[in-house]
Amino acid sequence: DACGNPIADVEGTRGPVGTGGISSADSFRQWFTDEPGVNISANHAIELTRDMSGVYSYETDAFHPIDDRLFGNEGDAHNGYFTYEIATEFTYEPCQDQFVQFSGGDGAWLFIDGKLVMDLGGVRSGAGQYVDLDRIGLTGGQSYSMQIFYAQRDSLSSAFRLQTSVELSQSGSSPAVTSMFD
Repeated sequence: DACGNPIADVEGTRGPVGTGGISSADSFRQWFTDEPGVNISANHAIELTRDMSGVYSYETDAFHPIDDRLFGNEGDAHNGYFTYEIATEFTYEPCQDQFVQFSGGDGAWLFIDGKLVMDLGGVRSGAGQYVDLDRIGLTGGQSYSMQIFYAQRDSLSSAFRLQTSVELSQSGSSPAVTSMFD
């Protein structure tokens, strides 16, 4: 890469083709925007903790941020059908091993300054991806917006694991949880 590190990519795998879900930019937007009769939102903050190596993380196998709220659990023990968005900012420092890594029980997408850099779309239990920020064309010392979109569509499994070596700051809007039943 640009920092002289060897590249050791591992080829990803394509998930099964399914029906429903995201069919266009408009349907993706609908998942993360309040729409009367379809979905409503509520704020839910998560706290990333920093370990001794400087990596910030939030990890749980029981991510149920809207249990008994919004549209309720619909007879299930947990509300397993919702979307979650994190909006934040960070400053890129080249060759400092900055990364973002996510794995979870369902679909996730990471955008940096509006550019898609991670796509874990679909219902894939335990799927994950590591994004090396030195490899995506960022400019050193510049601040960037970051948005993480997560869609939980399984009432049985709700894992959410986010790790990063960048210091994140909250941007203008608070993270929102939107419930949608599809």
